[in-house]
Amino acid sequence: MERPVTVLVAELDPEGDERTAQDRLVTSWTAAVRRHDQRGAVAGFSHEVVAVVDASADSAKVAP
Repeated sequence: MERPVTVLVAELDPEGDERTAQDRLVTSWTAAVRRHDQRGAVAGFSHEVVAVVDASADSAKVAP
């Protein structure tokens, strides 16, 4: 990484349709990250969604 970043992590609720919730969360976070940091990244894992954004971005606005 060539710049200071913030890592945001959302853990999915273990109850419910996890795959559908993860897909929606990844889509939502990707859109939010792109609005605040064009070089940011979002990845969905089995139980979490992780975003890496510029440290100067307002985390409260990035995480929907």
